[in-house]
This record gives sequence, C-alpha cells and structure tokens, in this order.
Amino acid sequence: MQTALEFYEIVAGWVGWPPLVIVIVAAGTYLLKISHVRYKAARETIETLKEKNTWLDLKLQNAIASSPDALARALEARVRQLTDELERMVADREATDQEITRKREELAAAQARRDELADLFDELRRLLVQDGLLCPECGSPLETREHHYESVEWKGREIDVVREVAAYGCGLLMVDGRVEQPCRSESRY
Repeated sequence: MQTALEFYEIVAGWVGWPPLVIVIVAAGTYLLKISHVRYKAARETIETLKEKNTWLDLKLQNAIASSPDALARALEARVRQLTDELERMVADREATDQEITRKREELAAAQARRDELADLFDELRRLLVQDGLLCPECGSPLETREHHYESVEWKGREIDVVREVAAYGCGLLMVDGRVEQPCRSESRY
C-alpha cells in the first residue's frame, strides 16, 4: 500500500511538482470558498430566524401587556360594583324602578361583554397554542425556538436537514414537533 507522499511523487514524476502544487492549492481554495459560501448562507438564515423570533417575542410581550386578563379583571370588578350598587338600591327602596331597570340592563351588558371577552381569550389561547407560542399542556410561554442544521447521508447522497427545537418555560422540549422532554408544570388549563 502506497502512502500519500509516494502517490504525489508518482504524479509529480508525470507532470512535475509545480503543476501538482497548483492543482492541490486550487482544489483547496475551491473547497474553502464553497464552505465559506455555505457558512455565510447558514449565518444569514440564522440571523433572519433570530430576527423573526425577536419580532414574535415582542408581539407576545405586547399581547401579554394588553392581555385580556387585565380587561377581564376590570370587567369583573365592574360587574361586582354594579351588583353591589343594585343590591343597595333594592335594599334602600329609594331608587326608582327606572334606575333599577337601567342598572340591570347595564349589569347584563357588562356580563355579556365579560362572557364575550372570555370566549375571545379562549380563542386567543387556542391560536397561541396552535402557533407554538404556548405550551399545549400548561400554557407556559415559548422561551426559545431555534433551527439547527445538520448534514445527513440519504440514499448515498449528503443532504442538509433543518431541525426545529422549541423550548417552553415549563420544561417542555419539542424537536420537529415531537416531544423530547415532557412538560413539568402541575397546572393544566
């Protein structure tokens, strides 16, 4: 069995050392350029995905800041206030029937709005779970979503595969939609 140096000496004997060195340097340069282009494309894709993840995080933070929970609490407080006021008016018998009717209508409208908001909140939660922004088990928010690249051999050819890894605050870890580590949260919604 010949060593690589012996092989190069045989080839150099046919064509000479300078052309052989030029071919080796050119091949190395070409392979380096190809790997640089692939690395640059992967970095650009990663940066784009990081920007999208940042944008989605901001969107989620805005949704949490203006969450239906705050509005629901305000409506619940308003319903309690109207109920208390209505009970005082009925107890005092000082209010007219018109005021009582108006307060009852106002109370019914506030309760209907609260129920409508609860339905919207449930729909929002369903959409956030569907989009992968909340844990489907406990509702914990998505902490990271990353895309990992790897090269695999398939049918004798090397192909690049992108794996999506999503980690939630509750410990749930999903890779390409499959649960790799279950949700550790006690609460379920």
